[in-house]
Amino acid sequence: RFATGLDEVMGVWPTAPHQVVVAQRPELTRLTDQDGDGEADLFETLADQWNYSGHPYEWTFGPVGDRAGNLYGTLACWFFPTQRYEPEPYSGWEIEPPSFYRPSAQTAWRGWCFQLTPAGEFIPFANGLRSPNGLGVSPDDELFVAENQGEYFAACVLHHVSRNSFLGHPNGLFWGPDAVPDPFSVPLEELERRRKLPAVIFPYGLMGQSLSQPLWDTTGGRFGPFSGQLFVGDQTHSTLMRVALEKVRGEVQGACFPFRRGFACGVNRLVFADDGSLLAGQTDRGWASVGGQ
Repeated sequence: RFATGLDEVMGVWPTAPHQVVVAQRPELTRLTDQDGDGEADLFETLADQWNYSGHPYEWTFGPVGDRAGNLYGTLACWFFPTQRYEPEPYSGWEIEPPSFYRPSAQTAWRGWCFQLTPAGEFIPFANGLRSPNGLGVSPDDELFVAENQGEYFAACVLHHVSRNSFLGHPNGLFWGPDAVPDPFSVPLEELERRRKLPAVIFPYGLMGQSLSQPLWDTTGGRFGPFSGQLFVGDQTHSTLMRVALEKVRGEVQGACFPFRRGFACGVNRLVFADDGSLLAGQTDRGWASVGGQ
C-alpha cells in the first residue's frame, strides 16, 4: 500500500523514484515517499482548475506524460449546470445532485483535455470530449485519447489529439476561446465542420462499448508480431482489441481487430511488464461488465 484516502484514482504515472502522479476526481496529485519506507508521506496538488462539484460522473482520467515532461489528463463532460434545459440536452443532466454537491464550485473545463507543463502551467489543450477513459502517448510522442460512445458519438473512437482541436462533443464549448453561451444550440452541421475526425471508429457492439486505455507495443517483439501497434481494452465487453495506425497526408487513421475476450470483468488499464507480458487492470465497479467479477 503506497497511499490511501484518494478519490477514485483513474491513472498512475511514475515521475521519479518513489514518486507517482495520480488523477483524482478533484485534482492531479503528486505522491512522494520521502523517507523510503514504502508509503507516500508527501501529497502535493499539481492542478485543480476544473473545480470539482460532486457530480457522480465528473471523472478525471490520466495522467500520461510525453518526452518533454508534460502531463496530460482528460475531464469527463458532466457537471451540474446553472442553466436548465427542456428537454435535457443529453442523458445525465437529469440526475439529481447528491447531498454533497457544491453549487458554487464554478465547475470548469468539462469535456477538455488539459496539459500540465513541467513548470506547473495548466493549459486547456483540446475540447469536445465526452467520457474519455483512456490516454496514451505513442512512440512518436503523439497524444491519443480513447472515447466512450454516447451522445454525439455513435460508437467508441480513438482520437489523435492535437492542440486546440475540437473533437465533436459541444459541452466543452462552455469554456475556452471559442466559448458560446449555449453550446447545444450550435447546429450539428457546424459541429461537424469544426471537428477533427477520429483516427479509428470501433463498430458499436462488435468492437467495444466502453473503451479504456490505449497502449503501444514497445516490447521489441517479446509480445509477438505487433511492434508499433497498440492495444486497447473495453470495460463493458471485458475484451482486448488491437489497433494498427498509419499516417496519410499528415492525418492518422487506422483499423481495429478483435484480440482477446473472456476476461473476468472489464479491462480498464494496461501496462507491459519487463518480460514482455501484458498486465490488465480490471474492474466491475461503476459499469456492469461481461464476466461481472
